[in-house]
Amino acid sequence: MAKVLGQPATLAEQIARTVAARLNCIRSGRTDWISKHGDTIAALTSELPRGSGIDAGTSIDLDRSTGETLVLLTAFHHMSEHGFYTRWTEHTVRVRASLISRLQVSISGPNHNEIKEYLAELFDHALGRRYVLTYEPATDTHGIEACEESVPPTIHVGPAVQA
Repeated sequence: MAKVLGQPATLAEQIARTVAARLNCIRSGRTDWISKHGDTIAALTSELPRGSGIDAGTSIDLDRSTGETLVLLTAFHHMSEHGFYTRWTEHTVRVRASLISRLQVSISGPNHNEIKEYLAELFDHALGRRYVLTYEPATDTHGIEACEESVPPTIHVGPAVQA
């Protein structure tokens, strides 16, 4: 039976916590946990927008992301009014916590067909959804205390259930 790891949190919070944990492991030399955190980040980022114009999906730039700022990479495949694909635009999505609004999402790249506002709304919604991480108790958790915010290697991501 799966066990809950931590409290339900937004997707942005879950990703940021895991990115921070990965960076802590890099700084402390815990190389065995870097890939485990990478696997968790991959599972979390699979919940980011894809399809409906975001045909290549969304990835995270781990070299530029921190626990305070997430840097996501995506592209949008634009269509004409006749339904034909016309061009791709590449975008960087920067996400920060905000004291005024839940998240501060900024989009860089061309604003072809006013796409940046749409992408900002799309990512704000996706990153604001609440998720819970679970793990299987049989998972090897050796070394879990050695790294702040460590997580077991077999992680499952699912929407938080409303009580």
